[in-house]
Amino acid sequence: MKKKRIIFCEQTGKGTGSAVSLRAILSLIDRNSLDIVLWFGDHENQSRWDGEVVYESSFKGLSNHDFGPITFSVRGIKTLVRFFLYSLRDIYTIPKILKKLNPDLLYINAGQPLLVGLIAKSMGIPIVWHIRELVAKNWIGHIQDRCYAYAANQIIAISNTVASRLPYSKKRGKVVQLYDAVGTMSLPSKKEINEFQKKFALLDTHLNVLLLGSVSKPKGYAFLADVADQLQNDRIKFVLAGTRHKKIWKDLQKIYDRWDELVKKGKAIFTGHIDPALAISSVDIIVCPNIVSEALGRTPLEAYKIGKPVIAMNLPPFNETIIDGESGWLLPMDINAWVEKFRELIKNPDLLTTLDSGIQTQQQKFDDLKYIKNIQNILNSVLN
Repeated sequence: MKKKRIIFCEQTGKGTGSAVSLRAILSLIDRNSLDIVLWFGDHENQSRWDGEVVYESSFKGLSNHDFGPITFSVRGIKTLVRFFLYSLRDIYTIPKILKKLNPDLLYINAGQPLLVGLIAKSMGIPIVWHIRELVAKNWIGHIQDRCYAYAANQIIAISNTVASRLPYSKKRGKVVQLYDAVGTMSLPSKKEINEFQKKFALLDTHLNVLLLGSVSKPKGYAFLADVADQLQNDRIKFVLAGTRHKKIWKDLQKIYDRWDELVKKGKAIFTGHIDPALAISSVDIIVCPNIVSEALGRTPLEAYKIGKPVIAMNLPPFNETIIDGESGWLLPMDINAWVEKFRELIKNPDLLTTLDSGIQTQQQKFDDLKYIKNIQNILNSVLN
């Protein structure tokens, strides 16, 4: 029997959250009846996807960070003008690409490729659309919601928070909510953990706290610096496992300056980009001090997989993935509340072990095999 061809369409395959999730899907999916091809909208991805069939041809969409702030501002108008100019080219090239790839199903792995989805719909190609962004609460968000509902046979929202931003699609019965799979995380050896702790002077007598993700204000780096300033005489060390940007703007420089001062005092360390499993395994607790909501935030799911608790801002979707007091703690956007919680844990580190049962419960809830079974059921339903 001829295999069904699925094209996984992804804006970029270079380390974005959607690309990491795609890798998890491909590592778990049953390929006995499927012919899978990856279509990336930028180039030089082949070396990062060994063993996969990769097709690279440019298409442009609205980037993740453009969804929220699109308004009648200078930046918003520039974004839309650029999108429409690229669209003139894409209207000509995308149908040719789809005819060449000839899919039985198009799996769009992020919300950005609006034109790809609309053109595929006009060509009669079945579509599963995986929405991984928070659609804006404005006029452009309403348009996007209707585009997804019109084009997609099935929409997957990666959190209830994302699903709540798609009211029109939900009303049309198109939306199913599935939390992301984490995928394979190779646990480091005890020797690797000891070497990491020795390299960055992580002491058993201290509470070692990890913040994962690129340095930015929305990720809570400035907020956590305020917290760290009040903990300089306490037994705590902050491990910042995030990429430092090459292009520095004023607000970001202030964040770097503050943390660099704490690094000099031995209260923090920048590790740069590092294997998440090694970083998580080497600390006591992981934090998500975000000051704005995310679509999902993979960090708690990664932490659970390795059996570590999480402290996060009490914002969506962390209040979906963290059970307060059972798998971690949800704290208000209040510096004193965070300082008090850290001092409580420094004084009584045994509190961390009381969360073991809750973390195991969350491990079962976010089980990768259940996730991929649901994905495969959706694919089979749409293909049939």
